[in-house]
Parts: sequence; C-alpha cells; structure tokens
Amino acid sequence: MLPYYLISSARAGSTALARILDLSSSGACACEPYPNLDKEGRLYMDGLLDRETALEEMRSQVLSRVRKGMENHGVYGEKNLCYGPFLKDLHAEQECRFIHLHRDGREVVTSLMNWH
Repeated sequence: MLPYYLISSARAGSTALARILDLSSSGACACEPYPNLDKEGRLYMDGLLDRETALEEMRSQVLSRVRKGMENHGVYGEKNLCYGPFLKDLHAEQECRFIHLHRDGREVVTSLMNWH
C-alpha cells in the first residue's frame, strides 16, 4: 500500500474527510500532525529557504513520520494544508498518492465568514 496526503484549501472539508478516513480499521489518517512544515513551507515558497534545507526538513519531519505510520498501520495518510510547496518533492522522494479536495472559492469565503 502507498501512503497518501490529503491536500486542500482551508474550509474545504478536509478535516471531516480525514476524521472519516481515520475511523477505518484498516488504516490511519493523521489530521495536521506536528511538526507540519508551516514555517518551512512559507519560507520555501517565498524563496527564503534553499531547496536542500527544505528537503531535509521535509524528510526529517514528514517522511520519517509517514514511514512509521505505514509500519504501524499498513495504510497511512496525512491531512495538512502546509504541504502545498512540497507536493512535487514528496512525490519525488516516495511513492505516494494525493487526494485533493476542491471547493468553490465563494463557499470557502462564506464558510470563513460564518463559521460560528
């Protein structure tokens, strides 16, 4: 089995999907596990973090955790909004799958404004 990454914009329903996937008895789906490359992703995207440093952070923070998750659960996934700048690198480093949720931007804004 291959690990998977659940990718989306904020307020697209990814947390709900991750929780549903985590209910499965045949695998696990972590919801924004820490550390999550939030600072590194921003710096990498803005060109303020060199590629090798960014890749080393990704390997140590994410890939090591994903390997352990696969060993422990057989099927393992992670939901994280911060992985966007690393998608190409995640795919190059390991055989994996991506689940991308798309939501109309108007609904995202409405959800952000009315979340209470």
